[in-house]
Amino acid sequence: MATETTQLPVELKATNPRFRLWFLAQLFSLVQKDKLRWDFSPSNPDQSSVPEVPEMKILNFLAFILSRNITGDDRRDLVVAILATGLTVGENNVTVMIAEPTSSIISHDRKDETAEERNAGGLLSPPKTALGTDECPPIVEYSDYLKTVIDLLLRCAHSPKGSQARRDEVQNLTRVVVSQRLHRLQFKARALKRRYFQSGAPSNLLELPYEPAEFKFKFDPPSAWRTQTLSDMIEAGYTTQKPVPGSDSRYFASGSFFIELISEHVSYCSECAESDIDSLVKSMYELRKLLKAIPEAFWKSPTLVGALSSVKDVKEDEENDRNKDYDSTVASELNTGSLIPDVQDFVRQLDALTAPTTAIKFLVNKRIFQTSLEFSINLVNAPHPCLGPGNLIEEGDILLSEWQAGKRLTEQGVRTLRQMINESNTLEKPFALSGSCHCEATLMAKVHADSRGNHGQSSPFSIGVSKKCCPLCWELGNVLCDQHNLNVTLLGHNGVYAPWVPPPGLSDTVLNELELVLLERLKTKLGKDKFFLGSRHTSPGSSSSEDQTSSDETPSIAGRVVQRKLKAMKKAAI
Repeated sequence: MATETTQLPVELKATNPRFRLWFLAQLFSLVQKDKLRWDFSPSNPDQSSVPEVPEMKILNFLAFILSRNITGDDRRDLVVAILATGLTVGENNVTVMIAEPTSSIISHDRKDETAEERNAGGLLSPPKTALGTDECPPIVEYSDYLKTVIDLLLRCAHSPKGSQARRDEVQNLTRVVVSQRLHRLQFKARALKRRYFQSGAPSNLLELPYEPAEFKFKFDPPSAWRTQTLSDMIEAGYTTQKPVPGSDSRYFASGSFFIELISEHVSYCSECAESDIDSLVKSMYELRKLLKAIPEAFWKSPTLVGALSSVKDVKEDEENDRNKDYDSTVASELNTGSLIPDVQDFVRQLDALTAPTTAIKFLVNKRIFQTSLEFSINLVNAPHPCLGPGNLIEEGDILLSEWQAGKRLTEQGVRTLRQMINESNTLEKPFALSGSCHCEATLMAKVHADSRGNHGQSSPFSIGVSKKCCPLCWELGNVLCDQHNLNVTLLGHNGVYAPWVPPPGLSDTVLNELELVLLERLKTKLGKDKFFLGSRHTSPGSSSSEDQTSSDETPSIAGRVVQRKLKAMKKAAI
């Protein structure tokens, strides 16, 4: 049942605690851009991560596949946050918060299944929407999308492992998720192509002059690659020979072969039509297997390292930076800890193209989805803030003077902030507050309000997110946990200060405490040439398991790359 978006009116007055924080968040954004710290890369120390508990990883991956492109905007994702108080084998109640105006209850109750249905693999009835079929529309109502994803996820999890039924269900689920994220995937792939794989790119990797010593990398091809493709690789010069008996790898491959294969996958993703989702899914599985199989020596080769290092200083527009998705909660399966940051950055961008398959493979093997249980989802939308009438510049200036007088900010810091505001306040683009109530903060505020009504500490709960949230949500969580007995586990933050509005449900006391914390952070940042707010403690995990989800073993893209090279060689010989 859909409802209109909840409005959150905010009075434009320097005395209003919600406006004060809204304005303060805008100052953080100005300072961050001014100091050129808009950096999502894995090497950016202005981030924070915490050790991930098993429950949180499930929620994060589930939130990721439940996010999608926002209707009418190909460059943004619907942000999703999921609140759960302990995922158990039994009854579960999960709250999904999104940025779209919708509110409904979706329940998956499996208690009334017959024995025959359970013995048949516990499959739920097929979704009653166009999703999961070859006629999958590009955009559907979000409640339909959520119901279909949960239905298919449970069907996958209840199908016997290794069975054709499971492979088919995983294919259906992946098709649905990829179709709803297609425009974002294409945007990422096109950005990669412009940056690394075409004429005029900052460093065209397809034209790298590999040294003779870098031409032979020990390579163990994915098991699905057919013998004919490997023979063609040798004939085309990509693989010179099989190694001597007893070697720990089967082939020697050239660096150009890996680059051409990667480029082909990126190009295919950037150009894929909506009617060819199955082929794109297959390409994603192939790319995922290829990235696992590429030897570490290739990523450390001097030629590649030099080329990628030359790209790092190229200034991209802010919109591209914002859409890189380095803050995605689907961590890489690749162990890149020994690689230099520029190479880690490149691998992470490639790995992001396969994130839907990584998340789905993880979720369908979780016991929580494999058991018979009641799975209820409360779907709600974050409120939409509305700023009241008034003079923003005047009220903001009052705040700056107050913070300076109270020694919350230095005189030089306030002078710097006023200069930034004046520079951004042009006739073409007047200074204005933008922002929203972030899903993660809104869920914390909801639990805090409920626990205040119960006069006690909240039950332990976790919040999973489709993307890491901002430092402001992180600081709010710290205030609520340290001073108000909130018992929440958060993933961390992405180090990027996005426009932010305090959600409803927070008392003036909490808002005032948060203001003092943020003013101290801002004062520190203004006093440094470079500023950092934490350190990154986690690194990508590794996995050696092979995917069992691709039913077609033909290495289509690898085969095409090799065949194209053979044709070129034959044409040159004529």
